[in-house]
Amino acid sequence: MKRTKLKILLIALAVLLAIGFITFDYVGTRLIVDVNGGVYTLKNANRNTSDSVLTNMGLTNEAFSVQAEKDFSIQCILVKANSKQPKGTIILLHGIRGRKEHFYHRAKQLADSSYNSVLVDLRAHGQSGGKFCTYGFKEKYDIRKIVDYLKNREDINQNIGIWGHSLGAAIALQSMAVCPDIKFGIIESTFSNFKDIVHDYSKLYFGFDIPILSDYLIFRAKSLADFNPDEVVPYKSCQHIKQPVFMAHGDKDDRINIAYGKLNFENVKSTDKEFVEVKNANHVNLWQVGGMKYKNKVFSFLNRMSQNVDVLNDSEL
Repeated sequence: MKRTKLKILLIALAVLLAIGFITFDYVGTRLIVDVNGGVYTLKNANRNTSDSVLTNMGLTNEAFSVQAEKDFSIQCILVKANSKQPKGTIILLHGIRGRKEHFYHRAKQLADSSYNSVLVDLRAHGQSGGKFCTYGFKEKYDIRKIVDYLKNREDINQNIGIWGHSLGAAIALQSMAVCPDIKFGIIESTFSNFKDIVHDYSKLYFGFDIPILSDYLIFRAKSLADFNPDEVVPYKSCQHIKQPVFMAHGDKDDRINIAYGKLNFENVKSTDKEFVEVKNANHVNLWQVGGMKYKNKVFSFLNRMSQNVDVLNDSEL
């Protein structure tokens, strides 16, 4: 009788462990790469994705897309500068589980400062296609296609920059490394190594990190999303960046440690680079905490990037 009970108990325990592992495998892996569906579908549902909001803000805009792969495209909105002679065009990249609509206010700031902007839904985000996020491994080539599209437009000058936050900033660094047509970058609050950040987020959300389990999730994410995590190392991409770079990070960032931002900065090959440490800022409030002083630093960099740029003649607009 005792043996029967023990056997039943062991079977029940084995079943529970199996269910737990399957759940861990499914949920954990998809939390990493399936960012626009699954457990987050409801969270992202019913958002206003209409560019009529931009029109109501007084901004001239047009939607466009670039073909990322044969079965899906990347959705973008070009917002025109409130000027007949734009200083340049800035590609704006959102963070994980974000979308292009997060940049409406930034697009307004840029338009009023005589810059065009391109609001992008990264692959597997917002209205863009693609099922999985690869943290820059594939996204950098999507960005290169956006740059090619802009270069082929007669109404866009060649002063093209990129501005990213968090995931978007990591993708921006990787894009700058493979696309010299991106003339400069603004990089806010990003990581330096994909694998490190997976372990860090395990500690953040669960209170601990079991390396073997986190490494397993990285392995599964690699298989599921068909990418190589070993190549998603922004600080190594920085070693190939010769363009001017402005970097910023909050010293109270509990999601992505400022040490990662400093490592990226140290590895940027360009001699025209600036790092701003925003005191008491966390991962999401650089602008609120930094205030006007931070805004002035960013736009001072932007305006310096527009000096000696050939603007379009009125006849070309």
